[in-house]
Amino acid sequence: MDMSLERLRSLIAWEDTFLALVALAVVPVLNAVFGGSAGTGSSARGVGPITGLFVLVAIGGVIACLFTRGPEEPPPLGDRGLTFQGWARFPLAAGVAIVAIDTLPSIGLPSGAGGVVFLAVAVSAFAHRWLPVIPVATRRLFVLPMGMVGAGAFNRIIGSNLPHIMGLVTRSPKDDPTRAFLPLIVAAVLMVYVMLVVAPRSVADPEARWWPWIVRFGLLLAAAALGNTVVGALVSW
Repeated sequence: MDMSLERLRSLIAWEDTFLALVALAVVPVLNAVFGGSAGTGSSARGVGPITGLFVLVAIGGVIACLFTRGPEEPPPLGDRGLTFQGWARFPLAAGVAIVAIDTLPSIGLPSGAGGVVFLAVAVSAFAHRWLPVIPVATRRLFVLPMGMVGAGAFNRIIGSNLPHIMGLVTRSPKDDPTRAFLPLIVAAVLMVYVMLVVAPRSVADPEARWWPWIVRFGLLLAAAALGNTVVGALVSW
């Protein structure tokens, strides 16, 4: 049992613990205080300028990561095609573009400003050999704010829908047609996780194995669900 726990802990990086704490306590509390604007938000719900500024910082961190490289890092455009870091740039660019469209207008920037990341992805890939080499730990810090944006997006999908989701899992009969939406909800959360957490960190420091990401995804999902449950109960009480 101790060996299993030790092995489980070895799969969790410090970023995973930090993002879990953000999803557990920070985002639900901010949403309860400010009325749901602490995550990535949406224009319909009135994203505040603080959220927009934080997303701008997160996008800047992603671009800084793209225009650097780690020691002995292979080029994303390898001789036999794209490396894993190369493939990770596609969901990264898509995720950043979605976040930019959702938030940057709140600080007066055009929603299309996120397209700069698409340009950065292409230019940095071809210019890889000339990019400055910096420690991997620094590049992981560059993309951490985008992971925090991902934690906020988790809250958007799970937060207010959590009671209904739990009802589908525990109380809804198997023949209830609304249960069909449960895989779609999980898929949406997983897509956000891949675009805003896995992809940036894979560009900064690629993971040789894919299955630890399942454990990390489960940790963040559980933290977001627990945080919203506890904060929601406190608010109701």
